[in-house]
Amino acid sequence: MGETYALLVGIDAYPEPLRSLRGCLADVAAVGAMVRARTGGAAHLTELADEKATVDAVTGGLRLLAERAGPGDTVFFWYSGHGTTFDAEGPALLTEPSGRSQALACHDGPLLDRQLGALLDAVAATGAHVAACLDCCHSAGATREGTATVRWTPPAPHWRVRTPGPGVRDAAPLPEGRRRHVLLAACQNHQTAKEIALGTGHRGAFSVSLLDAVAAAPAWSTYRELLAAAGARVERTVHDQHPALYPAELDGPADTAFLGEAPRRGATAPFLLRRAEAGWEVDCGAGHGLPQGSGATVAGTEFTTLPRPGAAPLPGLRLTARAVQPARTLVEPAGWVPDPATVHPVALSALALPAATLSLEGSGPGREALEQAVLRSGPGGGPTPLLRLTHETAPPAGPGPHVRAVLDGTGVRLLRRDGSPFLGAPLPLTGPREAAAVVAGLVGMARWHGIRDLAAPPSPYDAAVRLEIALWDEPDRLLRPDRTGTLVVPYTWGPGGPRPPVLSVRLRHTGAVHAPLWCALLDLNDRYGCSPALFPGDHVHPGRTGHALGGQAVVFSLPPGRTPRSGASATDWLTLLVAPRELNTAPFHLTPWEPGGRATRDLPGPPAGPADDGVLRLDPAHRDLGGAALGGWSSRTLRLHTYVP
Repeated sequence: MGETYALLVGIDAYPEPLRSLRGCLADVAAVGAMVRARTGGAAHLTELADEKATVDAVTGGLRLLAERAGPGDTVFFWYSGHGTTFDAEGPALLTEPSGRSQALACHDGPLLDRQLGALLDAVAATGAHVAACLDCCHSAGATREGTATVRWTPPAPHWRVRTPGPGVRDAAPLPEGRRRHVLLAACQNHQTAKEIALGTGHRGAFSVSLLDAVAAAPAWSTYRELLAAAGARVERTVHDQHPALYPAELDGPADTAFLGEAPRRGATAPFLLRRAEAGWEVDCGAGHGLPQGSGATVAGTEFTTLPRPGAAPLPGLRLTARAVQPARTLVEPAGWVPDPATVHPVALSALALPAATLSLEGSGPGREALEQAVLRSGPGGGPTPLLRLTHETAPPAGPGPHVRAVLDGTGVRLLRRDGSPFLGAPLPLTGPREAAAVVAGLVGMARWHGIRDLAAPPSPYDAAVRLEIALWDEPDRLLRPDRTGTLVVPYTWGPGGPRPPVLSVRLRHTGAVHAPLWCALLDLNDRYGCSPALFPGDHVHPGRTGHALGGQAVVFSLPPGRTPRSGASATDWLTLLVAPRELNTAPFHLTPWEPGGRATRDLPGPPAGPADDGVLRLDPAHRDLGGAALGGWSSRTLRLHTYVP
C-alpha cells in the first residue's frame, strides 16, 4: 500500500459581492477526519480554507501532488464551495453542449472544469490512483433556499479566466493507455447543489450523504456503489439534485475500490439495487428495453443478486418487478430483506420479452456441449433470458432473431432463417470451451439486436434533438438518407488509393422542448459490437449542439480484415437516445464478435459485461440513479452504409 495524499478545499467566506456559505468548512473537517481514520493517521493532508483557497493555491497544490505521487499511491481532491458558469468561447463551444463552461469558484476567481480535469489527469498519469469529489453547483461538468442554500454564484465582475500555467491545456486528451481520475459530483452540470441545516450546523447535502455511505459500506466498495447509495440519500433530502459519476463506463475507474483501498475483483455488474424514496429500485427500466408499466405488463421480469468482491456470496436472491419506469424498475425482494445501507449488484435473470431462438441441426461431439452451454449461460450458472433452444428448425417469425446452428462434426455454421450466414466462416466446435465461446457470442448478438430494435413509445422528445451528419469539409451541407432510410457514404479515390469518408456528426437541440435533454449516440456495427463513444452521454441545452467525439472528425473506415477494394462495404446503425435524465450506458458496450481475432473498428469500448449479465438495457453515461423527472424517452436509429465504389 502506497502513500495517501489529500488536497481538501473549502470556502465559506467569499469576498463581496459574492454570497458566503455556511457548511463548506464543516464538510472539509468531516472529510479530513474520514481520511485520517481510513489511513490510521498516515495520510498527507493539505487543507485550503476561505482566503487561502485561491486559483494559484489549488492549481499549485495539484501540481505538487503530480511531483510527489507515483504508482501505488492514492491522491484525493475534495472541493466544497460555490460553482459558477460562463458563456463558452472558442474550442469549448465544441465540448460544452450547454453553451456554458463550468468552473469552481475559488476565493479569487474561477478554475474552469477542463483545467481542473487536466490537472487531475496529470496526477493520474504518474500511475497514482486519483479521485475527486466536488460539492458545488454544476459539478458534473467540472470534471449548494430556509433550510437549503444553493452553492452557486454568478461570475464576479472583476473575475477573469486564467490559464493555470504551463503544462495544462484546455480539454487535452490523454494518450491511449494513460490513466484518468474518477469524479464524484454533487449534481448534474445543469443543476444546483444544496447545503442543509443539521442539528450540529450546516452541511452540504451531498457531503453528508456520501460520508454516511462511506461509513456504512465495506472498505472494498466501489465509487459506483457509493455514489448509488449517496444519490438515494441526496434525493430523499433535497429536490432536483442528482449526483453524477465520471467516467461511467463499466470496468473503468468508477469500479475500483474507494480511495484504492482494495483491488477490484471479478466482473462489474452494470445494474445496482438500492433503497430509494419510492422503495427498492434497480437502475434499469423501459429505456433499457423492459416493458413499461405495472402488474401483468411486467409479470415475469426478475433480477437476481450477484456476489460482491470481498463479501460472502449471496445465493442468487430474487427480486420481482412491480413497476417499470423509463429509467428504473421498482422491485420487491422475493422472500428476503436487503440491507438498506448497502447497494447490491444485480443482473436481469428473467425477462418477459422474446428471446433469440437457437435450433441445432446435424450431429457431432459439440452438440451436447452446445446444449449444455446454453443451459448454463445465465446468472448463477442457469439459462439466460436472451437465448433459448427450440426443436423447430424454422419457428414462426418473431421480434427476436432465430439462429440455425448446423454442425458438421468439427465445427458449426450459424445461419439465418433464409440460410444466409450470420458470420462469414464456420466456428470450431469440438468441446465445452468452444461451445461456451459460441453461446457467449450468440447472447451478445441477441443483446445487439435488442439494442438496435429499441422502439420508444411516442414521446415529446421525438423531435427535440436532431441527428445531423455532414462531410467534414462541408459542415453546412447535411447528408440525407435515401428512400430506404439508409445514409450511403462512399469512399473516395485519390492518388494514394481509396480514402474513407470523414464526417461531422452532431446533435442539435431544436428547442421543441424548453429544457436541457440528456443525449447519447450509440454506434452498432455489423459485427455485433456497440459503443457509445461517439457521444457517451451529456445534457444538450435548447438551441445548442453536442458534437460527436468532442468536435473531432468521425472516420467511417472499413474494419480491419476488410480490404478497401471496389465492392467492399460495412454498415453501422447509429441510435440516438434522448431523455430528460441520464440513462445507464454501461450495458451498451458490446465488444464486436470477432471469431479467431480481436480486431476492432475505430470506436473501441470497454469489454462487455459477462454474457450472463442480462439483456439490452438503456439507462446513465453519467450515472444518475433516479427516475425520470418528466417521464418518457425517445430513440431513433439511422442506418449508415459505407462502401468502396
